[in-house]
Amino acid sequence: MVSPTKLQKAATEHSSSQTVFSLIKKSKYKKIGWGTGACFRNPYWPTIHLDYLVDNDRSKWGSRVNGLAVRNPEVLRNEDPATTIIVIYSQFFRKIVPQLLQIGPFHFATIFAYDGHIHAVRKLNDVRFKTRAVSRRFTRHKDSAMVMQGPIFPSLTKTLIRCLKALNPGVPLILSTWTDTPSHLLRSVRSHVDYLLLNPAPAFGGGQNRNRQIVSTTRGLEAAAQLGVRKALKLRTDAAPLSQDLFDACEFANSLYDKTAARKQGLHGRLIVPETFTRKYLLYHPSDILMWGHIEDMLQFWHAPQDNRKFNFRSPDWKRKSLYQVARDKHTTECHLAVSFAQSIGWKLKFSLADSWILLRDLFLIQNNDWLDLFWAKSPKLPPLYDTNPLLECLSHYGWQQLISGNISKLEKQSNFDIRTERWGRFFNPRYKSSQGN
Repeated sequence: MVSPTKLQKAATEHSSSQTVFSLIKKSKYKKIGWGTGACFRNPYWPTIHLDYLVDNDRSKWGSRVNGLAVRNPEVLRNEDPATTIIVIYSQFFRKIVPQLLQIGPFHFATIFAYDGHIHAVRKLNDVRFKTRAVSRRFTRHKDSAMVMQGPIFPSLTKTLIRCLKALNPGVPLILSTWTDTPSHLLRSVRSHVDYLLLNPAPAFGGGQNRNRQIVSTTRGLEAAAQLGVRKALKLRTDAAPLSQDLFDACEFANSLYDKTAARKQGLHGRLIVPETFTRKYLLYHPSDILMWGHIEDMLQFWHAPQDNRKFNFRSPDWKRKSLYQVARDKHTTECHLAVSFAQSIGWKLKFSLADSWILLRDLFLIQNNDWLDLFWAKSPKLPPLYDTNPLLECLSHYGWQQLISGNISKLEKQSNFDIRTERWGRFFNPRYKSSQGN
């Protein structure tokens, strides 16, 4: 039995909620939502993959909300508190927390304590206002298309689709998702997209779901090519660029930078990607969260081979690998895509920091997140570009411009970063010693 004093303290303190949200990202924890009302159905909350829902309202027991079964809270007595997290979607959390802790000492957090939710709400509310004010002066890009790929997230994907369609009138939107998508989710978006593609999922999703990403993106781009479009914007179902006149802006930005090197490799021009996840010190690592470019160049990039290797990124064997080995093995999804792309166009890969920067300098255009007005539901504030751990540092637009105007060999020496001694383990722990594995 938990004492009333402890219950009251737990019900009013939310300082530990950020710790709980960090635990949510770990697959070993079961995630259960408490509450099924308007708060739960709010499309602006972060995407959390829940196992099921509980609610005190008896009339909802046995029903489904957003595809999730709703049960009596008493079923939580059958769960292991040590490996279960309860996310409370209710304004009555001060009453719910004591009830929860009487059932068991669960990890819990209210959705209101999520540090990005206020930013997300404001962001999408601003967009809803912006879309109502869209004028007819927009150019209708008959030669362009938007390709959104991935699973359909309840409420969120529909909201993003409606925003994108309002901000980019006349540009067809292709949603490339999976044949096993629940019918109620398909119904929620069908009338809002121009083309809905249902693809059989690959037998093995691949590390970081790379095979699923390759399949859904490639099928979507192929459909866009069949429409006769010349330019395409690749998106995820949980993220979107929310700036106005984006297609005009991309065309203009692309015209500002020399394309000679890209054309020598058989490309039509540069591929625009955001700063987020374009890593500075992980080799050949352009962001895959969003991409704009000529349809043929996009297809060339995304026609990567599926990767059926099974490995654990955090295993001791992987942590001892040098960054050079990680790139050669095409460890991360971004690296797998970029290295495969480089090989397909005949780029002579040297697996050096300088060569990685040259590839990003010559074939890509790294744009500001703010320029794109990039929104990602999983991390509404977006991960920081700079970090005390250099492996987490991203290549900013300004940093990319330095590659264009500076001497890359000199910049490589100034970085004092040796990819043959730096270990992958440092990605997870900045104190991981570079000498390990030598």
